[in-house]
Amino acid sequence: MRGTPVLNPSGIRGQRWLSVILVWILVGIAVHARPAPQERPSSTASLLLLHTNDIHDILKAPRGNTLGGIAYVSGYIHQVRAMRDDVVALDAGDILEKGDFLGLASKGEASYRALGAVGYDATVPGNHDFVFGMGQLRRNIEASGIPMLCANIIYEDTKEFVFQPSREIRKGGVRIGLIGASVGRDNVFESGRRITTVRHPELGKRIASIAAEVNHRTDIQIVVLHGGTWAAQAVAKAVPEVDVVVAGHTNEVTTTPMVAPTGALIVEVGRAGQWVGSLDMVVDLDAKKIASYQYRMIPMDRKKIPEDKELTKRLEEWEKQFCPEGGDGLSNAPKKQPRNKNGRKGP
Repeated sequence: MRGTPVLNPSGIRGQRWLSVILVWILVGIAVHARPAPQERPSSTASLLLLHTNDIHDILKAPRGNTLGGIAYVSGYIHQVRAMRDDVVALDAGDILEKGDFLGLASKGEASYRALGAVGYDATVPGNHDFVFGMGQLRRNIEASGIPMLCANIIYEDTKEFVFQPSREIRKGGVRIGLIGASVGRDNVFESGRRITTVRHPELGKRIASIAAEVNHRTDIQIVVLHGGTWAAQAVAKAVPEVDVVVAGHTNEVTTTPMVAPTGALIVEVGRAGQWVGSLDMVVDLDAKKIASYQYRMIPMDRKKIPEDKELTKRLEEWEKQFCPEGGDGLSNAPKKQPRNKNGRKGP
């Protein structure tokens, strides 16, 4: 009678069983020894915002002042872009009036063409930009090739947007939502249709609606507002998703960004292209917020800033085209800069 088979460690079958048992023991040890999962570090990317506002037809280098001239603004922005691929350049409106005769003689065309040569990613309509009527403003925008954004200027009859309200772009590794707004101008018509400007608090609601719509497609949201820092504070309060407000209209100088209660940064850089604001940010792509930043106002010192000589040449050609009777078409830059809400003056 056969007995019950037993495991013989010295036999081949026994060795196989021992191998299986040993493998399972090692697997168990490995599983229990595995370190606890750690929180994934945040993904970040850099973004450099360069901004201007209230150029006001100051195209050629002003007399009696070493700062300014659109060719130097252009030279600086092109120089920075040659070194970095994460640059967004924005202008907060009022391209026209109060400046060189060339801007007046060309009904703003030369000024907008110069803006296009700088290569801004967007601008907004300032109240002075409507001075020659909507037809001419449309032609000027087309001549510049720059998107003009505005979410609160609408046709009174249909409530449709007069301008593209927003734009989404990518710079480096950052997806950016740009939203435009402006104080607008009264008594503006286009093809017999009255144009009106939506103001606070409805302005905040409109921007909030757009911000909510694009939030899932963007990492950071910037409002370009021709309305001054007070209006920028109101927009930031109404729209917590907004990270930066680039302001214009009041010609204020924010040597340090104003920080809204929501954390939004508010900047404005005087007038006449005498400075370019430089907001260098690290963006937390997971949290969708600015992790850190450095801010500088770069003086457009003609002794230090490279000139866009091609743009200077074009300005001379436009001067011959639009000012055939001669004259250099210059006007003087302002001697004083207004104080901002914190009482600081520009450098």
